[in-house]
Amino acid sequence: MIFDTPGIFKTDQLIHNLTYDEIKKVNGQSALAPRTFLLKTGQCLFVGGLAKIELLQPALLASSKAPRTAYLTVFASREINIHATDSVRADEVYAKHAGNPGTNILNIPSGGTERMESFPKLSRQKFRIEGLDWDTCAKDIVMSGIGWVSVTTGPDSPATVGVSVPNGTGLTIRDSLLPEAVRKRGKRVKSRGKRQQFKG
Repeated sequence: MIFDTPGIFKTDQLIHNLTYDEIKKVNGQSALAPRTFLLKTGQCLFVGGLAKIELLQPALLASSKAPRTAYLTVFASREINIHATDSVRADEVYAKHAGNPGTNILNIPSGGTERMESFPKLSRQKFRIEGLDWDTCAKDIVMSGIGWVSVTTGPDSPATVGVSVPNGTGLTIRDSLLPEAVRKRGKRVKSRGKRQQFKG
């Protein structure tokens, strides 16, 4: 059963840290459309400057069945840019591009150095995901006020995903709402580097 509860105030909602113009972009003007990325352990996605999603190296033996890759399907406003990079470069990328109107890579929040000084720091939570199969999203990690990311890995191949959001709050995990979304990833988009995005 689903209850519609408009107007409910939640202290962990991202909206309380955004300007009016930023809220309009985060809410978007159209339905959410999935954007799927194939990541290896040690790589991450930035959802604007609002969240960082990492495929972490599991603390397991090399002979284990821990996955080398996973599909991450992001459901968020199309007005939020998504940027993939190696985790070792993540802090550098965030410091350089978050809120920087000159690059527009991590485009929300916006407003330059002064804006970022007042924006909460990203803090991480870790989630262990048990895979189903490569055509079925296993779990959704919900980022309050932003959207969610669906994680897909193979059977018997658990993945550890780190999600960093402002103050580390507003994160929950659930069974996938749209488990077949990863099947609609389309063709690979040619890109530089090792990350692969798929047309949604």
